[in-house]
Amino acid sequence: MIGIQKESYPECTFTISRKLEPVLRAQMLAQIRVALLSEDGKRVMAEMLKTFNREQLIPVRQEEYAGLGALLVPVWGFH
Repeated sequence: MIGIQKESYPECTFTISRKLEPVLRAQMLAQIRVALLSEDGKRVMAEMLKTFNREQLIPVRQEEYAGLGALLVPVWGFH
């Protein structure tokens, strides 16, 4: 069998509710991103990364996964 990978999907993600006021949501996203990608964040996340057999978290842009939120609509607590 031969396959072609057209799109990539995140294995694990962090989300923040869209119910938050947009400016506060943007600030929280920025702060969480900086914290998780910092040296302290890397130390704190090391055990989780080991669990998922990964070396590091990588920064992504929301545009890279545009539309994939629709997959989570049936998941309790997502919206």
